[in-house]
Amino acid sequence: MKLFFTFFFIFLFHFLLFSQTQVQNDSNVVKSLIEQCNSNIQKNNKEAIKYGLQAVKAAENITDFRLKAKANQALSSAYNNGNDYKNTTLYMLAAAENFFRAKDTLAGLRCQNYAGYCNVCLGKFDKASDLLLASLKVSENKAYACILSNTYLMLGFLYRDMKNYDKAMYYFNKCYKDVPDKEQYLSDKYTALNEIGNMHLYLKDYSSAISYQLKSLKIKEEIRDTSSMGYSYNDIGNTYLMINKEDSAMYYLNKAYLNSVRNNNKTLEAVSLLNMGEIFYRKKEYNKGIETELKSLDIAKELNDAAIMKNIFYALGNFYKKINDFKNANYYLEQYIAYNDSIQGAETTKQITEIQEKYQSEKKEKEIEILQLDKIHKEKEIWQQKIIKYTLFGIIGLILLLVFVLYKAYRNKKKTSEILSEQKEEILEKNEELMQQKEEISVQRDEIENQKSIIEAKSIEVRDSIQYAKRIQDSILQPATQINEYFSDSFILYIPKDIVSGDFYLIKQIDNDNLKPETRNQKLLIAAADCTGHGVPGGFMCMIGVDKLQEAAEKSDMPSEILMLLNKGIKSVLHQSDRCSASRDGMDIVLCRIDCIFSGEAEIPPKYKILAAGANRPLWLFRKETNSIEVIKTNKTAIGGWTQNDYPFTGIEIFAGTGDILYLFTDGYDDQFGGKDGKKFMQGKFRELLMSIIQKPMTEQKEILYKIYQNWKGDMEQVDDILVIGIRL
Repeated sequence: MKLFFTFFFIFLFHFLLFSQTQVQNDSNVVKSLIEQCNSNIQKNNKEAIKYGLQAVKAAENITDFRLKAKANQALSSAYNNGNDYKNTTLYMLAAAENFFRAKDTLAGLRCQNYAGYCNVCLGKFDKASDLLLASLKVSENKAYACILSNTYLMLGFLYRDMKNYDKAMYYFNKCYKDVPDKEQYLSDKYTALNEIGNMHLYLKDYSSAISYQLKSLKIKEEIRDTSSMGYSYNDIGNTYLMINKEDSAMYYLNKAYLNSVRNNNKTLEAVSLLNMGEIFYRKKEYNKGIETELKSLDIAKELNDAAIMKNIFYALGNFYKKINDFKNANYYLEQYIAYNDSIQGAETTKQITEIQEKYQSEKKEKEIEILQLDKIHKEKEIWQQKIIKYTLFGIIGLILLLVFVLYKAYRNKKKTSEILSEQKEEILEKNEELMQQKEEISVQRDEIENQKSIIEAKSIEVRDSIQYAKRIQDSILQPATQINEYFSDSFILYIPKDIVSGDFYLIKQIDNDNLKPETRNQKLLIAAADCTGHGVPGGFMCMIGVDKLQEAAEKSDMPSEILMLLNKGIKSVLHQSDRCSASRDGMDIVLCRIDCIFSGEAEIPPKYKILAAGANRPLWLFRKETNSIEVIKTNKTAIGGWTQNDYPFTGIEIFAGTGDILYLFTDGYDDQFGGKDGKKFMQGKFRELLMSIIQKPMTEQKEILYKIYQNWKGDMEQVDDILVIGIRL
């Protein structure tokens, strides 16, 4: 009997294993074909379509709806890459249907949305509307809110192409305003903003169009979507061109051109050059215009883009007419007419083809519906048969498992009595061992207590040493209030991360005997520095930095020369002579010298000349006259580390008036993580904060900056030392 059950169980096990292996093999074939399809889309689209069709065919033999969906999705992507929107739509809808059957509603909605967009491209607005409104109904549920922005955007495109601009504007606005400002939605949001701008262009509201286009560009810059930024530059430039602001148009079109070169976007490169040619035409700079348009023509020929070439021919004809070169003017205008006729003929042929395809499409759609119903019915039958087969196998397997369990229980019961007697003896032995271990543990506990006391004593010694180091550091740095002796309306916000800090500041008066008595001692050096590291390592670097900066300031009063001397001093102290072996320790710093310039008349307020230089840190100047913050950029090179020994730091000279404000700061404030999303504060937010409090007294600004920093940080750890200096001149 035992032998019979053993053979029967082995037979059933191998039968079930064979059935499962066959199902797994079918799935692996489909996965391999999907991978071949996806990998060939960019290399050889015909091969991609071939593998995609094979994947869809092979998927008919499996019941994994998600894998069926991925096969249809891969084939749809291949057709889309060849601009075959008809087949793209057909297989994308099949992918959506299978995702829905696999209970993956989110993936199904994405496919359904794209199928809707393809119908917009085909001019089938009714079908597009049905698909997108169905998606909207589902995506308004909170569980699928992450697809809502895309649904709004697709509906906007639908109504835009239907020339229903009010509804298009409605959905573009919902995409921009009603969707949270999260990273996964930003692409849809900036596209919506750009389309709102285009809606205003249709209405000839150019100022609003530019406003929305600039907002769209700002989001692209924030998420560093460089490939998309070029199109925004081109759109803004064209809008300025429409309102005859040629200089602004040239600024943005040139940015579009540079962006297209960096991203190897030949179409954008040709279009931006074409539009720049129009500006040269208006400014009567005909030779520059011809040179620009010929450059654009070379690129358009490379792309074989007849529409762009037609416009370039027309522009060149007009340019040559203006310089009385009628031979070339006639040649290019004839080319324009030939290409224009060719494009119009192609459009007519396209319209006739579309009408024929629409008729054939409607005829085939009914056939497809019948085939789809038949396919679903067959799949249902196959699925039911497999359920019956697997259920039967499962029941037989459970019976065999039960027999096996009962047999094992009998054997285990027999062994239990033997094991219990053995365990009794083992327990007695274990008791003796435990008594010995108890004595050992008691001795070890006393030793641990002794070690703990030693460690606590050492910890107190270390902390006392660091506190003493802080007192030394505080004695080296001037009191933060010393700056008020020179500028009464000023502040220094200094928040070390640990007890000692890697950030430091310098306030140094420069004596000048040549100044008049009433203007003497009106030259002041101000520095804000951020050394490598924080805590004890940062404290060491801080003390070295203060010493070498003071030493450099004794030798020169020019900020650029001081930084060069400081760089040499730091590299010398840290023995940084070899790029391969030297440490990268050093500092970032911004240094400025403020010179007060008196007119000689008491009633006329003084002016200020500011000489500045920096290493990886900017200087911000708020100008009272324009009510804006000017960012003064410095060298993108650190002090010490791998910087060359004789690196020439750039000196900057600017002038400011009474009431203007200088801000010097390290990166600790804007690098702090916090807020509800745990993100960095960022320099842009820091700049907006300063602008919101710029009119307040400097001491009040300091309090506000401290409170907002603490609220932003919340319970999170401080990331770095913080140093902000503000001086109202």
